Amino acid sequence: RSAGNKRQYLKARLRHQVVKNYADQCAHIDNSGQRCNCRNFLEIHHLKAISQGGKDEIANLTLLCSGHHKVTHFT
Repeated sequence: RSAGNKRQYLKARLRHQVVKNYADQCAHIDNSGQRCNCRNFLEIHHLKAISQGGKDEIANLTLLCSGHHKVTHFT
């Protein structure tokens, strides 16, 4: 995925499939079972980081709004 220090981006087809799988909406579900209704500032998140052996494949990708994406990385 990385070429030296330069980050490689996900292929458009894979990005499109992730967005489609989550109906263009943040996939975060809170403790009460409510799904975030945000449809803006969506980012693809690796469930298992590439640095930890995760892969760029549908099973390892989810869609999060920027707020939940940041929270995920700091918890």
